[in-house]
Amino acid sequence: MRPARSRDGKCGSSPADDGQPQFLDEYAAAHGVGSRSAAVHKAVRLLRASGLGAAYEAAWSDWDTSDESDAWDTALADGLG
Repeated sequence: MRPARSRDGKCGSSPADDGQPQFLDEYAAAHGVGSRSAAVHKAVRLLRASGLGAAYEAAWSDWDTSDESDAWDTALADGLG
C-alpha cells in the first residue's frame, strides 16, 4: 500500500504547520544524525527499545521460575561460574 499524498504531493499524514518538520531538522543538526529521515529512524528505534525493559523482565521471571534456573544454580556451585 502506498502512503497517502497531500495536495502538495508530499507523503504522510502529519500537517507541516505543527512544527514537527522543524523540530526534526533541528534535532538532526544538533545530534549529527544527518537528515530528518535519520531523526525519524532514530526515534522509531528508541520507541522500540523503550519496550524492551518489560520484555527482558518477563523473560527473566519466566527463566527464574523454570527448571533451567535450578540447573544453572547447580553449575555455579562447582566454583567455575
